[in-house]
Amino acid sequence: HILDTLPEPVYDDIVGMAAKLCNTAASVITLIDEHRQWFKAATGWFYNETPRDISFCSHTILQPDIMVVNDAARDQRFANNPLVTASPHIRFYAGIPLINHDGYAMGTLAIMDTIPKILNNQQRAVLRMLSRRVVNLLEARITSTDDKHAACNAKISINALLQITSWNDEADILYGYKEEEALGKPVAEVINGIDIHQLQKVLATGKAWRGKARHYHRDHVDINCFMAISYVAGIS
Repeated sequence: HILDTLPEPVYDDIVGMAAKLCNTAASVITLIDEHRQWFKAATGWFYNETPRDISFCSHTILQPDIMVVNDAARDQRFANNPLVTASPHIRFYAGIPLINHDGYAMGTLAIMDTIPKILNNQQRAVLRMLSRRVVNLLEARITSTDDKHAACNAKISINALLQITSWNDEADILYGYKEEEALGKPVAEVINGIDIHQLQKVLATGKAWRGKARHYHRDHVDINCFMAISYVAGIS
């Protein structure tokens, strides 16, 4: 119930974030069937589908983790591929399989560019996180769960002065700040777009703030997610 469906903003947001944070010209969410790869979402990419036998993603779904092709023109698997020798002239490719909870590889989340590149560890972490979001969204269709917002595991704590006292790895990836950069700073300074008045109102009850939020990465990438902010008594 996903192949050949209309575009959906939540998937468009994910490929936009992948391309921005990994500094590539294009990103796609690809689903593979017997004869083709079909693109559920894409940015910087102008094809609805391509034959499976020339797709990079058909190789990626056979891998347990990220597959990187730094320079396709120098890779014997892809040097003569029409996607490399002609438009869109792919040179760099990195893809991660979208593996559901049954272990089935449904497709990939991929990034591409027309010049050779190297994927660093931070960008690998971004792809892994975003691929988990895509899988959660696809599986949510089966259980009729609301898939309008991606789920994430960003968790932070703040003190009475609304200064950040803890910051997990997911928050690092989502907002672009290392833990050492975020600790001690006002939460509104680090998480752009957060509603401070609503946050204070909830935390005054002694409960953690949880819910949907539209925030922004430090590079101004729009983020839709669920997150949790807890209050730690005292000032550190």
